[in-house]
Amino acid sequence: MAEPIYHEVSPTQKIINRLFIILTLCSCILALVFCIIKSTSNPNVNFLTANLIISSLVALVIVFWYYNGTIGAEKSWYLWFICFCFLFQSITIDIFVWHHAPNNGTVHATTHPIPTTAAISNHTGSHGTGHATGGGTHASTAAGTHATGH
Repeated sequence: MAEPIYHEVSPTQKIINRLFIILTLCSCILALVFCIIKSTSNPNVNFLTANLIISSLVALVIVFWYYNGTIGAEKSWYLWFICFCFLFQSITIDIFVWHHAPNNGTVHATTHPIPTTAAISNHTGSHGTGHATGGGTHASTAAGTHATGH
């Protein structure tokens, strides 16, 4: 492995950085192409396209600053972090665009109704005319006995 000259980045680290940036760029281009293709059937994908373009501008500025020297060589981890986040964003956009149901203006229920076994009654929630006065009757007292036990 070649040693860095004058405390700069080694040639192998430069090659690894460039390969990772190229991988991120290819992923971004694929995500943009997929978004453009799917935007004809689902116009909501245009929001993903705009998000991807804005994120790509941020990533390009960071890469430019890194290779321009504004961000020092010791902060290459920041370049890796930004590119990794952008790569992850591109992959998730690809997955969302290709595995999401198309928007054709209709709403489809994704859940099934849960059948219930309890019968719906006309019960209002009150038990007679009042428990404190003993004037109401319970349905369980078939012999006509009041709720107060009289």
